[in-house]
Amino acid sequence: MPLETLGWIEYSPYLTQEERDEHSWLAWMRIDAVISRVDRVTEIFFGYSKRIIRKEFEIQSLAKDRGIPINASGIVKTEIEDIRLLEQKHRVGFFGYSVIYYDEITKTTLPVEAGSDWPKLFSLIELFKGIKGLEDNQIRLIVWFEW
Repeated sequence: MPLETLGWIEYSPYLTQEERDEHSWLAWMRIDAVISRVDRVTEIFFGYSKRIIRKEFEIQSLAKDRGIPINASGIVKTEIEDIRLLEQKHRVGFFGYSVIYYDEITKTTLPVEAGSDWPKLFSLIELFKGIKGLEDNQIRLIVWFEW
């Protein structure tokens, strides 16, 4: 069974203190619409892969297990609630809930891995950022994993 990276890209139209307010982040796009597999970049950001879970490899990741922000968008909050209900009912496993801001990503030198979907996602983010006139710190990725 594959390990899947799930979640959302959110943005905030605010550059000031308002970005911390409860309703200041909006969901833009599902991460799993582009990311189809866990790879080295996923390991660097979030510290999860099959080989890490099996303890075959260790890494100091940028954003492992940070949790879901309290000011997540309504869509993310609803999806997390649905996941909690699903876990209670069917005992399925979701884990690794985390958030990483795009400015953290752009400051990181990432390996170029053939077949990685992450560069495609970053290209979409850059396009969206330009269209909306956003700064890197106004975009974040909220992720979790499923077996």
